[in-house]
Amino acid sequence: MRVKSLYILVVVAATLLPLAKAEEPGSATPVRLQLRFRSNQRQFRMGEAIPIRLSFSSSDPTRYNIDLATYDRSGRMDLDEFQLSPKNGWSDPLDFYYRSGLFSFMGGGLRSVPQLEAEEQNIDLDLTDWVRFDQPGHYRLSVTSSRVIKDRAKRNFGTSIQVTSNEVELEVVAADEAWLRQQVLRASTDLKASDREVSFRGAHALRILNTEDATAAMVDQFGRRSSDHHFVCPPACRTGISD
Repeated sequence: MRVKSLYILVVVAATLLPLAKAEEPGSATPVRLQLRFRSNQRQFRMGEAIPIRLSFSSSDPTRYNIDLATYDRSGRMDLDEFQLSPKNGWSDPLDFYYRSGLFSFMGGGLRSVPQLEAEEQNIDLDLTDWVRFDQPGHYRLSVTSSRVIKDRAKRNFGTSIQVTSNEVELEVVAADEAWLRQQVLRASTDLKASDREVSFRGAHALRILNTEDATAAMVDQFGRRSSDHHFVCPPACRTGISD
């Protein structure tokens, strides 16, 4: 009886194993993630914003949902993981801040989680919020996202699965001094604006420029705007250029 029971258990496990593998991260699913740049631009200066778009779709509209969150009250989304090749020449500009444990984190934030259908659901991000290019070069980028949720129900949020995008290529070149000065001047003007969205845009531009002049402009203004701009430029990057 023991041998027979063991045999049955092995057969059942062998039958279910392919089903389990089909739901593992990175395995084949009816879900597609397409990574694009939001313009025809493929060459970027060091310190320049790099707008990207994540487009999700599914051939099975009955089983999958998509988390469309674009912000977190802690200041950083962790639903998308960026893979870059080569592995040198770039860094995470805010890694120390978010992993230091020195600051309290609330998490959460408003979001919608609609069904994922054949029509693409787009999420627009700026790559420079996660990646700072420290050296010019040719890079290849892909994204692994945990935004897709399967088996969501009325009383059940479902289970996140990982989906990996296609790979795109970009060229990063050194920024000349004239361009950097122009960007600092423009961003500093935006930062002082009464319009909150314009001011946020200026704050973000100064942070990703990562120059002494940009840092000086942030220090000059953020004492008055720290509460409003905390998530655009956290305290760790107001005191100098991040390492």
